[in-house]
This record gives sequence, structure tokens and C-alpha cells, in this order.
Amino acid sequence: MQRFNGNKSINLELRNKIEAFFDYKWNNDRKMAIDDEEELALLEQLPTEVQDKLLVGYLYNNFLHTFTDFFRLSIENNSLFSVGTAEKRTLYYTWVDQNYRNFMT
Repeated sequence: MQRFNGNKSINLELRNKIEAFFDYKWNNDRKMAIDDEEELALLEQLPTEVQDKLLVGYLYNNFLHTFTDFFRLSIENNSLFSVGTAEKRTLYYTWVDQNYRNFMT
């Protein structure tokens, strides 16, 4: 923080409050990292695989893990992810599907 304050030390109490604020924001509002159009445009310039790692593995990881069943939307067409036997196979939307991706973000 000192670097962003003209190389002047920051009061320890203020520093702790700032860090606590950002810890709270990160734990409770991870989407703040892409909450404006400029940040979202930057994300969309990244390769799809990198976007997936950021969105699924980092930003939404806890949320998706908690609500896995809620966001497993079944489809009747092809998908990269399927559950069940060959006789009775249920297919689900994945991040590869653009409509699903748009819905989730």
C-alpha cells in the first residue's frame, strides 16, 4: 500500500481496515473483478480455456460447488458432459455452450 501512497507509510489501523474491506469484498462479491464493461471486455479477449479457469475454477468455484445440482441443466442434444448409463443417458449444458455461459455470467 505504501507504493500507492507516494512511498509514505500508512497508519497500521487504516491499513488493517482497508485489508479487511477487500477481504470482505473478495469473500462476498467475487464478481467485482468483472463488474464493469471494461473489465468484462478484457476477460472476453482471453482464450476460452483461460476464461473457463477464471470463471469456473476461481470466481464461481465455491458457489458452483454449493449449488451444483441447481445449475446442472439437462438438454436433449449433444453435450460434452453426460451422466448415466448408455441405456438412459442424461446430458447437461456445459460452459462450452454459449447460451449457458451467458446465463452463468
